[in-house]
Amino acid sequence: QAWGPHIDLRDPHFLALSAAERQFLQSDYDDYTAANSGSLTCFRSVAIIFQVSLLQLAGFLLPCYAMVRSCYIIQSRRRRQV
Repeated sequence: QAWGPHIDLRDPHFLALSAAERQFLQSDYDDYTAANSGSLTCFRSVAIIFQVSLLQLAGFLLPCYAMVRSCYIIQSRRRRQV
């Protein structure tokens, strides 16, 4: 025995309600994906700009680090010789 009333899956009222609910949910999902596609594009653009900036910064700082490190090594060798 079922706890609730018996639902006939072939009932036209039930089928109409189910179709309307599916259409309503699909339209909400379409609106959600359309709204998020712009946000996702903005996020990707910001991420790409950040990566390019980071690469440019690394391209500048890495040679500077190498020069400072080599100067430090040269000075430390001179101090050992004296």
